[in-house]
Amino acid sequence: MNGVSLPRLLRIVGAACGRRLRRMFFLSAMLASSLAAAADRPIIFHEVILPTGSLFVPSDWQPREDKADLLVFFHGHPPTVRSNLVRSRKSAALVVINFNGLSAAYAKPFEDTNLFGKILTNARKELSRQSGRELTQGKLAVASFSAGYGAVREILKQRTWREQITDLVLADSLYAGYVERDGANAVNPEHVRDFIRFAQRAARREATMIVTHSEQVPGGYASTTETADELLRALDARRFRTSAEFSPPGMELRSWGGLRGVQVLGYRGDTPEDHMNHLRNVAEALKLTSLPNR
Repeated sequence: MNGVSLPRLLRIVGAACGRRLRRMFFLSAMLASSLAAAADRPIIFHEVILPTGSLFVPSDWQPREDKADLLVFFHGHPPTVRSNLVRSRKSAALVVINFNGLSAAYAKPFEDTNLFGKILTNARKELSRQSGRELTQGKLAVASFSAGYGAVREILKQRTWREQITDLVLADSLYAGYVERDGANAVNPEHVRDFIRFAQRAARREATMIVTHSEQVPGGYASTTETADELLRALDARRFRTSAEFSPPGMELRSWGGLRGVQVLGYRGDTPEDHMNHLRNVAEALKLTSLPNR
């Protein structure tokens, strides 16, 4: 050992390894810091006005294997929807569609059975132009808040879209009229028929369906609680009480129900503010979709 004792040699080797490990740790920390900074860098959205709605393309968006993943959102303040998409950590181009009025204002345009297809085609053409190559449809997520369900209900009447939509998010947004049954008000089955058909697909794990609801009681028509219960009954699925610790800010999760690809989340609150929180925190529902992660 050239006159170096074993204990001293071990100390020298240990010191050298320590310096090397400290350097590796420093470089790893630098890399982690750079990645975190990149992840937290503000995402800028480029807006393109479409014949119907607006397309918002995130600055970090990239086609996935020549496919365009798309989220179409009905009835939502665009900055709020955009920020929720970012918070969800999901990667998709975004189309936001707003009409003046209640659910009928959303339903009427989509009585034109070609309209939804035109929206998708226009969005995909623009995304193809921006990416410099022809893109096909990737994941297709549809979401609505409040009155936006009127558009979704018309779209789901078409089997083509019931089978092509991969994810459906209804943020306090599944309403229906009443019919009389045994002398009492009951959810009009015609108004939830196609939502149930989609839920059955999701229950077979062919799609994902996320339904959130408040405790509002409209009175003249079925509430989102009643329609959610109707959905669960159709699937023969139960509802369970759950812990509020899983709640987003300003909300209190009270129940969960579902079956495989269907999740129904019931939140406490019956005020307009409670209703609006389903839009403000729709990121929590978007996290549960099959859209790819950023």
